[in-house]
This record gives sequence, C-alpha cells and structure tokens, in this order.
Amino acid sequence: MVVESWFRSLWRTSRKHEFDSRKARIGVLAFEAAGLMSKLLHLWQSLTDKQVARLREEIMNSVGIKKLVSEDEDRIVRLICIEMMENLGQVAQAVARLSKQCSDPLLRSFEQAYNDLIKIGADAYGWQFTWNKMDKKAKKMERFTAANANLYQEMETLADLEQTLKRMKGNDDADSISLVEYEKKVAWKQQEVKHLKENSLWNRTYDYTIHLLARSVFTIYGRIGQVFGFNHMVNVGVTDSRVSDSSYSRRNQSILYTQSSVHPSENRHP
Repeated sequence: MVVESWFRSLWRTSRKHEFDSRKARIGVLAFEAAGLMSKLLHLWQSLTDKQVARLREEIMNSVGIKKLVSEDEDRIVRLICIEMMENLGQVAQAVARLSKQCSDPLLRSFEQAYNDLIKIGADAYGWQFTWNKMDKKAKKMERFTAANANLYQEMETLADLEQTLKRMKGNDDADSISLVEYEKKVAWKQQEVKHLKENSLWNRTYDYTIHLLARSVFTIYGRIGQVFGFNHMVNVGVTDSRVSDSSYSRRNQSILYTQSSVHPSENRHP
C-alpha cells in the first residue's frame, strides 16, 4: 500500500535524526501523540459536570443497566471507575515510553512520577492543571488532533501524486506539457504538506508534547478522584495500576469499596 510505504519511510527518517538535538522534533510520532490526545479528550469530556450528572441519573433510573450489569448501584459505579482508570493507565504507558526521548529529566521520569501518583497520591512536580486551565488545554489538543488528521490525509494524497508522477516519468509516451503541469501540482502539494507540518504536532518538540500529555494525565487522574472519591479509587485497586502493570482491573474485580456516589464538582478547581 502507498500509505505503508511513505509511513515506513518517515519512521526511518524520524529514527535516524531522533537524537540529533536536545530539542528534537517529534516528527512522525505526532500521529501517535495525537491519538493519545484524542483518548485523553474523550476521558476529560466524559468527566464534565454535565456528563457526570447524566451518568448518575442513568445509574439510578436505568432498568436496562441494572438487568444487564447489576442491580447494585455501587458495583456499577465501581466498574465505571475501573474502566476509566484502565483507559488512563494505557495512555500513561504510551506517554512513559515517549517520555524517554525528552531532554527534560523531569519529563523522562514520568513513569516514576505516575507510579508515585497512583501509589501515594503524590504530584511531586505540580503537574495537575486547574479544571479551568485543563478546559483550555483540551481545546488546544482538539486543534492539534484536527490538524494532524488533516496532515495525514494530505500526506496520503501527496504520496499518491508522487507515485503517479513517477509512473509518468517512466512512460516514454507521456506528454511533456502534461508532465510539467503535473510536476507543478506535486510541488504545490509538497508545499502544502510542509506548511501543515510546520503548524502541527509534527513540528513540536518531545518536551512540549510530553509536557502537555503528562499534565493532562495527572489532571484527569485528579478529576476521576474528585468524581468517584479517592477512597473509592484506592478500594477499586488503583494502587495496583502502575504504568508497568495495566492489568490491575482484572485482578481487583472482587475488591469491595465503601464509597459509591458519583457526583459533579461543586466548583471547577481542584
């Protein structure tokens, strides 16, 4: 496939120049970073006051949920919390891997910092945003994900155009005027892709990208804690959800907990 060929080529180029600078650009890994941002956005949006209130109402009033899952509202809440923490843990694993490429030693220690957050609730670097600031960062991540989706599409188009141009040049019967016009079309698309790269995550440093991801992970952890209650989080096995072990939820299905309420925040600050 054309997509596979250009993507592999970009990956090799990215790896070759990965350590050329302490401020290395994230390059082709922007697509993975954008995917992580999309997952964090989904989690954050599911934890807004409006969504939490809707969730609480559904748990209380839905006959279908009680029939299909459990009549025990506490158990339903616990399962939701486990799923959210597992999803957050999967993102944290990817962030921990990417953080190894950062020049900032604090960012390179993300894995240990997240483990400490999970085990003892310590935010040693003050990475958690206020809720209002996280809302602003969420809008920024939305723009990044949209820009990267557009970039990916245009890079696919460019790859197709370049393949067609290559075939035209190899055809002795190709019309010279048509060939020149097509070369102009390819050159224009190359400039468009270059501009999109310069204004997307592609052109951001590892430090910038991981800093945004890391602080978002910490903030969403704090928001989950506020919605479900930190005692509740401990009791569902969050203390076992370290970056190096994402299977905590499957090992803690039988653990009971004492707090079952799901509640929106009374204010928008941690």
